[in-house]
Amino acid sequence: MKRHLILHRLDLNIDVRKYEERYREQWEAFIDHSANGTFLHKRSFLEYHGDRFEDVSVMVWEGEELLAVFPAHQVGNQIFSHKGLSFGGWIFKKDLSSFSQTQIINSILEFYKNQEIKSLRVAPVPYYYGQEKGLNSLDYDSLGFEISDNKEVYLIEAPFVLKDKGKKKGVRRAVRKGLEVMEGEVSQVFWEKLMLPMYAAKIGKAPVHSWKEIALLSERHPGRIQLISAFLGEELLAGIVIFRHPRVIKVQYSAVTEKGKISRAMDLLMHYLMNLPNIHYIDLGTVYDGQTGKKLESLAYWKESFGAKTYFSFIYEFSFH
Repeated sequence: MKRHLILHRLDLNIDVRKYEERYREQWEAFIDHSANGTFLHKRSFLEYHGDRFEDVSVMVWEGEELLAVFPAHQVGNQIFSHKGLSFGGWIFKKDLSSFSQTQIINSILEFYKNQEIKSLRVAPVPYYYGQEKGLNSLDYDSLGFEISDNKEVYLIEAPFVLKDKGKKKGVRRAVRKGLEVMEGEVSQVFWEKLMLPMYAAKIGKAPVHSWKEIALLSERHPGRIQLISAFLGEELLAGIVIFRHPRVIKVQYSAVTEKGKISRAMDLLMHYLMNLPNIHYIDLGTVYDGQTGKKLESLAYWKESFGAKTYFSFIYEFSFH
């Protein structure tokens, strides 16, 4: 049973405003210099699928200073942050105290309460994406939230050391066969010749993003969305689509041909990612079937063979009176 807690009284002079187009420039600049924002939270990313979501994002001000933004959308009388993203959450200004962060969250809850909202669900930014430590130490229980769901994510943490003998052997095999790694934009050839057939055969549905959407997002966020590919001569054998954050590489998609499997192309690509400079984490995502919810043990083993360990991210829900 969900608890219905009284919202905390606000002591700060905080003004919560619904996002409007006239605030676009301020929103975008804020994300770039925030404590925990990513390019996923920019309007240029959020709005690529704006026709699917009723945007009810808010901005939190104290006087003329922007303290936080909250990307969100509404379904009926429920608020979500955010079903169109891997995670949404409260995006804070740097160097805010935990007390100030708590007051900001309460001000956002008060704003939505006045809109006759029934509940709010939020998937906060995982701690390892943030520029500051401690942002996941917020006491959601005392704020009146309950855990409504959780997601098991596989994460490789620096220093990256490939210990698995089979994977090290695979890398050597790929090198001996003459495979080469290339970085670049996500190509339509990769998407249509490798990605779509693999999804159709193994998953039974199309990827979350279409080729046109990935191309659009790549154009809007240069250097953030890339294809790391393995070639044998002119032949494309495998590729990994990454979302590149300042401290984190997120493996978004991957696909390999049968010839690439034999040549151990994916081992080579993962080894390449583990040697990129200035990266603290490689986020390999989940290992659960999106349709059945069943854990894919072979996929879990594959990720663990590169040193990945599990991390649980939580979705919190607040029920209004």
